[in-house]
Amino acid sequence: MMTVATKVEAPIKFLYTAPTVTEDKYPFSVLGLGDVVIPGLFVRFMSKVDEVLKPGVVSYFNAATAAYAV
Repeated sequence: MMTVATKVEAPIKFLYTAPTVTEDKYPFSVLGLGDVVIPGLFVRFMSKVDEVLKPGVVSYFNAATAAYAV
């Protein structure tokens, strides 16, 4: 999976430098669409579920956002 993530040159990955203790061949951290877009869509879906179900005490959106943050 790392080979695909590092070899594909498309606008579907986020690269940022990360300080490492050891000297790696690839000194970047990689975030792909699955790390950002899929959880974001899930959080958005939970906000729509809140609009329909109107939960009382704890909203699904707040729970999904907290889970995404952790």
